Amino acid sequence: MKWLIPKSSSFYCKPLTFSITPPPQTVPKKESIGFVFPGQGAMFPGMGKFFKDSPSFQYFFRLSDLLLQPKGFPSVSNYAFSPERLTLEQQESVESIALFTYEIALTHKLLQDGVSAQAFTGHSFGEYAALTAAGAMSFEEGLQAVATRESLLPERNSLGYMIAI
Repeated sequence: MKWLIPKSSSFYCKPLTFSITPPPQTVPKKESIGFVFPGQGAMFPGMGKFFKDSPSFQYFFRLSDLLLQPKGFPSVSNYAFSPERLTLEQQESVESIALFTYEIALTHKLLQDGVSAQAFTGHSFGEYAALTAAGAMSFEEGLQAVATRESLLPERNSLGYMIAI
């Protein structure tokens, strides 16, 4: 590394070459990563198309279908990968389930790719995925909670208003 060191107060500079050896690190630097899961409003039909061939996504979306279609829910996989196969009513009935499944599938993919988190949090609806990712409940338990929540929501009104009580 070359540095220009002024000789006295004049503008004359001459190159000075030296090397700097950093002190040895006694504690290796460890990255802290947290996963933040979004709430409702982050989902959209076809949101899984980019990951359609991912084993993690295939596994969790197929599992969601296997567990929920016998209970009368439309295909969650279709919402994520082929939304044109669902009517608008069917899309609306599984969109939050698809978001939960997507969040867990993405978390699993990141873990498989060597990315691990030290903290999990979720905004509003994203708390279900955060609890599942943190191990507070299994995927099946989280999916059941999300499906129950979805089945208890009133039908959407034609004006599109959201009411929170």
